[in-house]
Amino acid sequence: MTRLGAMTHFLAIVKPRNTLRKPTFGQTSVVGSKRSRVAIGTSLIVGLLLTLAGPPPVTAASTPAKDPTSLLPRPYAMEYSQRVDLDRDGDLDIAIVGVDSPVTAPQDSTEEFGEGNRYLLIARKDTDGWRSVGRSSTAVICRSCGGAFWGALGAPIELSASGNTLVIRQSAGSREVVDWTHRYRIQAGGVRLIGLDRSVTDRGSGGVVNVSTNYLTGVKITTAEGEIESAPKAGTRRGKPRVIFVNTVTVD
Repeated sequence: MTRLGAMTHFLAIVKPRNTLRKPTFGQTSVVGSKRSRVAIGTSLIVGLLLTLAGPPPVTAASTPAKDPTSLLPRPYAMEYSQRVDLDRDGDLDIAIVGVDSPVTAPQDSTEEFGEGNRYLLIARKDTDGWRSVGRSSTAVICRSCGGAFWGALGAPIELSASGNTLVIRQSAGSREVVDWTHRYRIQAGGVRLIGLDRSVTDRGSGGVVNVSTNYLTGVKITTAEGEIESAPKAGTRRGKPRVIFVNTVTVD
């Protein structure tokens, strides 16, 4: 019998009937009042539904880690890291870029490393250990996503700290090279993107277009130098502030 068939059969059994007779004097009612019958039937139905649905999902509590690299999901291993006090509590937090095929050769080697998907982890230092506060597999490009500009060496990622701000710089392309600089802070209950500089350089003509966006103020400034195809109009645009968390950031 299917689950739906079992439920229908069960409902037919527990459905209250209106033809029940009242007990005569000296008899004890084994059915009870109409309200009691409805309550019992409802409880049994709920129990059956929970049984058919299976056990509820279990949400694990956030457990501190002694080593922040252990917070990386498998099979990622640390490739880059940067210490920075993102929440201004006096303790240095950490940003880790993990790669799924760890680099064993030196960074200046001509050996081809492979695709190398990457993962960004940001962990906060608490009194009892390290806790993850931000994660993303789309906020950093893969090692083989650098295009002809980086070739077999793979695209590097630069991590740095500016005050309580984490700065991540990465680039990719061939004739036209795109450079991204993302800035993050712990704000609004998470790791927040507060600014993005995106520049496009035409290596043939020497033209450069830079778009700088401040998500705290909503101001976007576009500048252009030289000749570059499909360059946006230069100027300043004022929009609304936006709250963007690291887990929704995509490099494009």
